[in-house]
Amino acid sequence: MKNDEANLDPLDFEKRARAGDGSYAVAYGLIRLSKTQAETAHAIYKLGLPGASTPFGAIEVLAMEVQKVGICISEIASAIAEASSSTD
Repeated sequence: MKNDEANLDPLDFEKRARAGDGSYAVAYGLIRLSKTQAETAHAIYKLGLPGASTPFGAIEVLAMEVQKVGICISEIASAIAEASSSTD
């Protein structure tokens, strides 16, 4: 390895990859995969509502709210059925 290659800025990998250097293309691809994986992990972590006063994550809270909506819809349907049967 040449001395100037040992001190490359990671941003240079993209330039060299786009210039057609296959070795740098592979390295650049791995760097992008690594950054994307880190961004995905961060986004998943944020779904957990860190530091909130609830032990539940966002998905669990959403599921509980959907369950409450389902119960309300069931109660409304029962009330409608009861009202229509009393008018018959």
